Amino acid sequence: MSTTQPAGPTCVGVLLIRLKDRCILAEAFATATSDPLLWSDAVTKAASPVAIAAGVVRSTHDSSDGRFTTFIFSDAVAGFGVAAVFAAGVSRRHGFLLCDSVGDLFKKMFVENIAQLTPAACHSMEAPMLELVQQFGDPLLSDDRVSRVKKAVTEVKALALDNVERVLQRGERIETIVEATNELHQSAEGFHRSSETLRKKMWWNDMKGRLIIGGVCVAFLFFVYLIFCGGSLSCAAEGSAGAPSASVTTAAGIVSTTSDVSSLPPFASTSANQALPPLSPHT
Repeated sequence: MSTTQPAGPTCVGVLLIRLKDRCILAEAFATATSDPLLWSDAVTKAASPVAIAAGVVRSTHDSSDGRFTTFIFSDAVAGFGVAAVFAAGVSRRHGFLLCDSVGDLFKKMFVENIAQLTPAACHSMEAPMLELVQQFGDPLLSDDRVSRVKKAVTEVKALALDNVERVLQRGERIETIVEATNELHQSAEGFHRSSETLRKKMWWNDMKGRLIIGGVCVAFLFFVYLIFCGGSLSCAAEGSAGAPSASVTTAAGIVSTTSDVSSLPPFASTSANQALPPLSPHT
């Protein structure tokens, strides 16, 4: 019983290139190709100004062996580029992920300036590069990095959705708080108006009470004045009008009229009696 191997991305090989002089520092091939123009074209495109400016380039190449897809990653700061060739049908993420992995491997293994490196010095890098080529070219091998990236993307997506839901809930809560604040403000204004009206009403009631008490006091005092002071004056006026008057001549010859003889001084009455002449019998 024969089994059929599932189709998947097949990596032909990968090159590590120095951009300044287009020197191939390291290479790893999974399968051999009969078209030499495939790799020369990859080196030329990796060192081109377009690839250096863009950072990543994807192109296709038709040859007698079939159609191939070349993925190029150029690091202008570090001065190196990576060119990975896959059989047609591979995704952009898969191809550029291999280029990124080779670039990280080179940065970990070599810390000196790339201008001082030679292909012989970078020969130790070809074995790890071959493992990466087999890993990304064989669909049966597990790609831990791709799984981690997918997991990270899923977590970021879930976190973004959670943040969006929280923002929406927060917006609803803010709207509810704003409505409650407006209602509270209106209630406060109504309470202020009611308190002002009640204060004015209580002040007017208190003022009316004071005015009534003051009026009663004034009326009572006026009534007492009329009873006591007004009655004495009227009685004095009546007494002076009803008493008899008498004329008395004083020693000086001044005749005075009085209603009460007893009120005259003694000398006045005596003088008056002496002044009167005796009555003659003939008169």
